[in-house]
Amino acid sequence: MNFENFIDNRKKINVGFLGGSITEGAGSSNNKFCYAQQVCTKLGGIYDGVEFNCINAGVGGTTSTLGLFRMKRDLLDKNPDIAFIEFAVNDSDLPTTGIYMENIVRAIKKYKDIPIVIVLTITEDIVKKYGSVKNSPAGQKHIKLAEYYNLELINIGDEMHDKAIHDNIEFSKLFTDGVHPNDCGHGIYSDIIIDYLKNVDFKHSNTEQQLLYGREFKNPGLLMGNELANDTWKLSYNNMYGRLPDYIYSFTPGDELSFEFEGSFLGLYFTIEKDSGTIEFKVDDGQWHEKSLWDRFALQFNRAAFAILCEELEYKLHTVTIRNINKKDEKSEGFYVRIGAFTIG
Repeated sequence: MNFENFIDNRKKINVGFLGGSITEGAGSSNNKFCYAQQVCTKLGGIYDGVEFNCINAGVGGTTSTLGLFRMKRDLLDKNPDIAFIEFAVNDSDLPTTGIYMENIVRAIKKYKDIPIVIVLTITEDIVKKYGSVKNSPAGQKHIKLAEYYNLELINIGDEMHDKAIHDNIEFSKLFTDGVHPNDCGHGIYSDIIIDYLKNVDFKHSNTEQQLLYGREFKNPGLLMGNELANDTWKLSYNNMYGRLPDYIYSFTPGDELSFEFEGSFLGLYFTIEKDSGTIEFKVDDGQWHEKSLWDRFALQFNRAAFAILCEELEYKLHTVTIRNINKKDEKSEGFYVRIGAFTIG
């Protein structure tokens, strides 16, 4: 099926993009210049009378691990007709990238049978370390995954690097910081995608076949903190730095929170701030484990963050207990714990 057959007289196409900060638009002077939005704008100019609505589900500083669990809320619930997945840079040396990317692919197909396009972006460090993104650990696994499931794959990173060499452009001039493309770099990325779509032949993807990387997450998603608020874990109506609409918080050591979830994985979607403290947690009757929610960068800026608490649990109903404890980094200004959601599945 070519791209015109894919459009098939529709007047509106929802184009979804799931990825990290490059997809979110970091480096562009304005969001309208990020590659994702430019793809939709340029497609609208080519196909008169068709609206290409950009669903930008890029979140800076995150890998395919969090991408899997936030995907339903950030992408699928917005009803995409096609999905572009970009995690090659953030997953570059992540040994588990194959597992989470495979589950992203299978979860999308389970939710809605739409074309999936894996997108490989690049950084100056990847070029220095591996020569190309296709030779990076993540790149190789993403390519293998695309071949296994008959997915489309667009290597816009290596193509941009080749173009820079061919046109005698200093590669570093296409980035703001060696990682995030500037407006020109984003424009080149979008042009490569557009040219690819002109000749695409979407194939049938069989996601019912045996797992390539051996681990399956049956119902990955977010358990929102606002569903767990109680007398001590209060609900804040401030948004979590644009990532989630609200969060629960505690600033008193001893405050405890318990809940149940079904699955084999538990992660924490939270904030790191200058007054963040430490939690301890246990699953079922297991041991207590500590997790600091502060780091040295908290002195410079507040931000949303993600952490894996437990993985490869037995898939069943589990009981989790979270406790704010009387422990913090000596430079932290308090004992605050702010939780937007738990990743479960």
